[in-house]
Amino acid sequence: MNQGTAGKRPFVLVHGAYHGGWCWSPVAERLRAAGHAVHTPTLIGLGNRAHLGHPGIGLEDHILDVVGLVRRLGLNDLVLVGHSYAGMVIEGACDRLRDAVAHAVFLDGAIPADGESAFPALDAATLEQRFGPYVDGYLVPVPRDVARLGIPAANVELTELVRRQLTPHPMRAWTDRLRLRHGGSSGLTRSYVYCTVKGPDQKPNARVAIVRDDPAWGYHELACGHDAMLAAPDLTTALLLRLVAQDAPEKGL
Repeated sequence: MNQGTAGKRPFVLVHGAYHGGWCWSPVAERLRAAGHAVHTPTLIGLGNRAHLGHPGIGLEDHILDVVGLVRRLGLNDLVLVGHSYAGMVIEGACDRLRDAVAHAVFLDGAIPADGESAFPALDAATLEQRFGPYVDGYLVPVPRDVARLGIPAANVELTELVRRQLTPHPMRAWTDRLRLRHGGSSGLTRSYVYCTVKGPDQKPNARVAIVRDDPAWGYHELACGHDAMLAAPDLTTALLLRLVAQDAPEKGL
């Protein structure tokens, strides 16, 4: 395992719904080349852990996946990145790892508040109406059109890779409410990254505008679709490295 260069912050990159640790491979490779240790856990019930799925899997299980990894490896001063749904996951993880997280990065994802679910206005029944019949009674089916994830249709090879790798998402992970006891990421260095290339029917989370104008947050944009780590790995890596470099003076790195 790549341990990184001494003095370089480790990264933990957390994937969103339907994905697995595989989706971070292009960015992880580039970060490791820059001397950082990188960890790309796959959340239970997804990706190469889909065979472990069961109806009881929820948000708490995914938070524990990340918290457990960080604690087992003894990681400190880390950059915790959550894409899409994983904004919920890393917010919960920050709540329990406040002494270990140096910078939390929300990549085009959820900006949750205590007591909220990933889709506050939707329950299990309305989720099924919106996304289609559940697979095996508890899994949200994968999107039919991966272009909605920001994968360029012209990139046939990447499109086929994503179609092959996506797995249905545990419904409870979207309906469970986040419970914070220590403020989540509040008070930590944190950044929001908004991917600007959207479909005509895709609108940003209403909280994006609030975060953009909040001095407690760093706000950045990437000129790519939602799956930035796959569609634009060079841009994504460059931004993550820039965030670490900006932290360096205040952290004494």
